[in-house]
Amino acid sequence: MLQNKAALFLILLICIPVTIFCQNIEDNSDTTSFPLDEILQFDKYEDLELFMKNENPEKIKIINFWATWCKPCVRELSLFELLNQKNRGLVEVYLISLDKIGDIEKLCKFLGKREISTKVGLLLDKRYNEWIGKVNEDWSGAIPATLVISNGKKFFFEQEFENYHDLELVVKNSIEASKL
Repeated sequence: MLQNKAALFLILLICIPVTIFCQNIEDNSDTTSFPLDEILQFDKYEDLELFMKNENPEKIKIINFWATWCKPCVRELSLFELLNQKNRGLVEVYLISLDKIGDIEKLCKFLGKREISTKVGLLLDKRYNEWIGKVNEDWSGAIPATLVISNGKKFFFEQEFENYHDLELVVKNSIEASKL
């Protein structure tokens, strides 16, 4: 009886770690992940501010502030992805995440699962009260929020875009207004 218990204990001791290891391999193998080295990291808002300056007047920068925990943000991600794909060469779309650095693996898996190819940045500066007004003086801090930069002029939208047509119209109107 004692030998049977010892044998059972040895079998369990060997099988449990192997089972856990195999489950981990299986869980990781079918999860596509956004490449970590392709995420632009901005430690301070000032770093992002320098990045946002549109040096090429031929290019329009569209910067969407969002987070993985924000349901309206997540709903509209596919719209920005479509905008990016349809307008390559004319616009530069950036998805600036306000997630925490500790959630970067979660962010990569989240983006990979949704097959995001748009450029992604992570703003790590949590001094929100200091920089939100620099993005736009009327911004309450709510997300999603989008900044369109065209011809050195900034157009800000604190809203969720319900459909692609609405997003495209806002971008086109911003571009036209920047020419005035």
